Amino acid sequence: MSEATRQICQVSQIVADKWNPEHIWGMCRDDPTTDNCFDYDVLPRFHYDHVLSGGFVAPTMKAVEYFYSKNGVPINEDIYYDYDTRFDITNTLPEESPYVQPYVTTAKLHLNREPRFYGSVGFDKGWWYGLGRYNENDQWPINAKNGEISGPKGTYIFSMTGFFIKKRSNFHAVYNQTTYIDKPFDFPVIRLADLYLLYAEALNETKDTPDNEVYEYVDLVRERAGLKGVVESWSNYSKISDKYRSKEGMRAIIQQERGIELAFEEQRFWDLRRWGLAPQEFNGYVRGWYFLGETDAEFYKVSNYHNIKYSTYDIFWPIPKSELRVNHNLIQNLGW
Repeated sequence: MSEATRQICQVSQIVADKWNPEHIWGMCRDDPTTDNCFDYDVLPRFHYDHVLSGGFVAPTMKAVEYFYSKNGVPINEDIYYDYDTRFDITNTLPEESPYVQPYVTTAKLHLNREPRFYGSVGFDKGWWYGLGRYNENDQWPINAKNGEISGPKGTYIFSMTGFFIKKRSNFHAVYNQTTYIDKPFDFPVIRLADLYLLYAEALNETKDTPDNEVYEYVDLVRERAGLKGVVESWSNYSKISDKYRSKEGMRAIIQQERGIELAFEEQRFWDLRRWGLAPQEFNGYVRGWYFLGETDAEFYKVSNYHNIKYSTYDIFWPIPKSELRVNHNLIQNLGW
């Protein structure tokens, strides 16, 4: 296995490896009738006749754009990343494998991204390593346009955004034309990188300005992800080269690092609520590729789907009436 493929597989195995020592507190899955249900929901279909998988639990375009460039900074900050043309179609080259299939056309958005992007997200003309295929030259190809194997089938067996969650599947599972045999694992409720980033966040909020102690714990997570440290990355590659020097700038860096490192692990909902960012982040359209498109020009067109409404009253849930009757000093949360 090449170093690039190891970095990609590591992302999912941190979550899906049953005996991963980084798991601090896990949620056990012991029911054989439900163990692989979520796997079915996120996996693309790799055979036309395979009806168990479909990838209908899918990442949004917003989540996909959130991952860093290959230089370890946000794609809208990277001085070498052509952000304005990220949705344009381009031809792929052999040297871009194992990240994408060679000699095909795909969106620029899929190229020149960090390893965690390729380990977390499946996309049209990308690869899916494992599931019985352990040769880097013979991985599962993801072909997600309408009419292709991983594209829409029926009324619900498809990804509405054109993306797939790669991170929640153990690459040691077995997939063939009629069967999927999963590798059960204890889903991490708390893991080591989560604690490192929480500690870095607490340090940043309690210090007047961020220092090496704050950077250290973020850099531990970044190093394992195959990226340079915060100071080096922002100094060399970001349009905001001194972003890490201020409390506000470092807060934004830590928040994005958590969003990437813990992507699709059921953490972001709670993070955004406690940061007070939920209304601005959750409101708006769910965006994705046009999943009914059959050609590059049709498919790689950013489309709006559900319009999410998230109000201030959604941040704090209602206090039960039974509690209000017991304590008359309690005031019901806003909007309820």
